[in-house]
Amino acid sequence: MSKREKIKKQINNYLFDHPVVKYSLEYAFTFFMAITSAFVFSFGFRLFLSPVNLGTGQYRIVSGGISGLSQIIAKIIIDLMHFTSLSRTNLQSVLYFMINIPIMALGWFGIGKLFTIFSFINVISVSLFISIIPENWETLIVLDSDFSRAIFAGICTGISSALAYKAETSAGGLDVITYYFANRKSTAVGKYAVMFNMVIVVSYTILSLVQGGDVGQAAFTSLIYSIVYLFTTAMVVDAINQRNRKAQVQIITTKENMAKILISNFPHGCTIVKGKGAFSGEERIVLYMSVSTNEVRHVV
Repeated sequence: MSKREKIKKQINNYLFDHPVVKYSLEYAFTFFMAITSAFVFSFGFRLFLSPVNLGTGQYRIVSGGISGLSQIIAKIIIDLMHFTSLSRTNLQSVLYFMINIPIMALGWFGIGKLFTIFSFINVISVSLFISIIPENWETLIVLDSDFSRAIFAGICTGISSALAYKAETSAGGLDVITYYFANRKSTAVGKYAVMFNMVIVVSYTILSLVQGGDVGQAAFTSLIYSIVYLFTTAMVVDAINQRNRKAQVQIITTKENMAKILISNFPHGCTIVKGKGAFSGEERIVLYMSVSTNEVRHVV
């Protein structure tokens, strides 16, 4: 055993014997990842997806999920109802926060309390970052192509969601729903959002056509760039997130209640096989359980 492996084993043993320290470090890591995820999304949203000051000839790209829904409501209020005195950025951040509140109920009752708490921290942070990121940051990055904007915005959003997934939480909104179904259907999470996102993009396009003028003429061009953004996001999420990959855990034990403990803590089934030790001749219980690769550490 190398020196590095010995140190790692000593740390693991210490944390195992000091659960308060162990859980405190895990919560601190999850909190850090939630804040980082929120900042990455807000950075991409403000600088690439929906900058305050669009350059000449640039098109507005529509976000998917709850942020896209907030874009639609903000467009109705500001562009169609002509409440032009309102700040689009601040209105979108407030709407993003408010729409996420009922969605958190699904996370609280269907996924877990800690998951929901850290997801809510992510949502609050996104609303805050979107409002406070200075407008002059937009001048730091020069993109002469809306296609490039769509790609980089999709990368930022995808990384944001994937970072949250890695920490066993979410970026809120539609990610809560995709996380819920991904845990139960064990499949790639990106595709769950495609249909909902397409409804958002098409709805925004229709509203742009209703608004008319230069915005109406650019509606279909914005639709194309928005689709590029959404598919880039889905590809990045599924490339980084490994939740859909499975691992088989085999446990040999004498504890008859171990299977009940496992299935009460994880949304998976468990197979029990009775065995006997070849050397000792004592009876054993062999448990087989398929879990996502992210869950193996928690099972152990």
